[in-house]
Amino acid sequence: MTYQAVWDALDWPTRDAMDLAYLTADVLKMRLPDIRDGYLWLTQGKTRKKLRMAIAGELAALIERIQSRVYKVTSLALIRNEAGQPLSYSALDNRFEDARIRAAKVLDSAGKEEAAAVRVFPFRDLRAKAARGRAGGRAQARSGVVPWAHRGGRGCRVAWRRR
Repeated sequence: MTYQAVWDALDWPTRDAMDLAYLTADVLKMRLPDIRDGYLWLTQGKTRKKLRMAIAGELAALIERIQSRVYKVTSLALIRNEAGQPLSYSALDNRFEDARIRAAKVLDSAGKEEAAAVRVFPFRDLRAKAARGRAGGRAQARSGVVPWAHRGGRGCRVAWRRR
């Protein structure tokens, strides 16, 4: 409910970032040249290890939606604002904060208790939500076929055991 309430209050560049964060990580660093040969090529922030993620399913639909937008001027950034310029960290933070405030007001006016959770909902928790929120998430994590699984799914199995 919290995720959906915030998502409904977002503008489309921030929705693109939130949807991409749900499926991957480091969304503002992604660029159009990172998409090649049917894969999204990423560099892990902490280890600088090169990774590739197959573009299929929800990720393929999202990238198609992002690339279908027409701008007067465009950059190579995957996540762009309405003018086609890269969305900065501060712009994303401000837009996300504004959306949380709007979503909380809507929930307050409807008399729902989730408004407090919406006010503190952080953008950074999306990958954990993806691990828990998808149907069949545990089975996928064990098989190691999801983008957020560690090599062989070991890290995800350990995390699931702790829950």
